[in-house]
Amino acid sequence: MVLFFISLVFILISSYFLSAILERQDTAKSFIYFAIISFSQIVLTTEVLSLFKQFKEVPFLVLNLLFFTVITFLWIKKGFPSWKFEYKEHFIRLKNSLMLDKSLLVLFFAWGFFMLVTLFLCSVSTVTDGDAKSYHVGRAAFWVLNSTVNHYPAIDVRALIFPINSEIVYSWIILFTKNLLFLGFLSFIFYFVYITSLYKIVHNLMGYSLRRTLWVVLIASSFAGVCAQISSNQTDLVIASLVTSSIYLFWSSFKDNKTVSIVISSLCYALAIGTKTSAGFLIPAVLIFFIYLSLRYKNFKNLLKFL
Repeated sequence: MVLFFISLVFILISSYFLSAILERQDTAKSFIYFAIISFSQIVLTTEVLSLFKQFKEVPFLVLNLLFFTVITFLWIKKGFPSWKFEYKEHFIRLKNSLMLDKSLLVLFFAWGFFMLVTLFLCSVSTVTDGDAKSYHVGRAAFWVLNSTVNHYPAIDVRALIFPINSEIVYSWIILFTKNLLFLGFLSFIFYFVYITSLYKIVHNLMGYSLRRTLWVVLIASSFAGVCAQISSNQTDLVIASLVTSSIYLFWSSFKDNKTVSIVISSLCYALAIGTKTSAGFLIPAVLIFFIYLSLRYKNFKNLLKFL
């Protein structure tokens, strides 16, 4: 367990440093970058080690240290950038919005209580989902035992043909902790990525008031499918977060004219395709929306960069 926390600290700190280098003014966007970079780092490290059948604790920590050293050097060279967030201003705006709408206030506190319950479930619950038992967690355990993410004999064909990114994170947790606890935190963390992206789309890009944005975010969070997925070992909420983040970052690239937004947007969708096949089904709809945005802003360069 100690080695797990060492690996986690390396990943989180290096991801924070890199996200601060890429974006320091918009904290919400920085948080999205932070989550995507952390996810990408675990996937990349596992894939590299798997090539040499070295998906083991010590080699994983060595690569964690390598990434941490390189990113820290860049962070120092860039002048120790950090996220900038006006906590007092945002708290006052949130308080005023809730005080103006008592129904929203009740819904907000109900959401907060549900988050506490979900956090508890993620901490103590083991694998309960049928799909997770049959192949999500099953192949993650096999990869840990064999130190590689190669295919293996399986009755359930889904274990051989479906994307693997979420299971790579599960295998990283199992590798260090030697148990099946904490796997639900993947969906839990990406839920916050999802609502952050949704908030930025509705409030910043579409221009709705904070109170209306909160209604959208909390109603979307109250859907039965979302509630069931937040603490589960399924991958639906993960790809929903990745696709929503991809849309938000691509849309925002027309506003801030930053290439990094397009790059991370493309990375988000690539990770989504590598996480669940459903992301592939969404490509036509997302592409049509991106073409619409390009026509609206009369800028096809961003679309070409994304592709």
